Formats: sequence, structure tokens, C-alpha cells
Amino acid sequence: MVNYILSLDEKPLAAKSYPVKGSYSPKIPEGENGKGGFALRATYTDRGTKLMRPVASERIIFLRSPELSPETADQKKRHSVHDNAR
Repeated sequence: MVNYILSLDEKPLAAKSYPVKGSYSPKIPEGENGKGGFALRATYTDRGTKLMRPVASERIIFLRSPELSPETADQKKRHSVHDNAR
């Protein structure tokens, strides 16, 4: 309990910031096969004024690998298997 109370005085870690314009190439973590996905979160908060509170906005997009594997689909509806190997 004491550690929690003392931690309230600590400043939160600053998030890594990137420029407003440009590009970003995420690095695939070591040990991953490169077929996973990324969650990209962008936020903005202005400083506000004496008369107005700060305005904030947030957007999250999820990027997936362009290679699709039907057997690992998140959702499956009305599917059938056709064997054309005859």
C-alpha cells in the first residue's frame, strides 16, 4: 500500500513521438514469422486556451499481413471445401 501511495508522485513515462508527416516502417520483432499484424495508434491533443479545454482526438488502425490463410480466419460463414485435384 505504501509503495502505491508513493508511486502517485512519480511522473508517467513519456510516449515515443513521431513527426506529423512522414512514413514509419515498423520492425518485425525477433522470432516472429512476419505474418502477424500491427496496431497503429495516433493521438493528438492541443493546448487549449484560457476559455477552452484542450481538444483531443485518437484513431487506431489494425494492419494485417497481405498473405491470407483461410484456415486461420477470424470469422467463417457458409464455407465449403472444393477438391479440384481430380
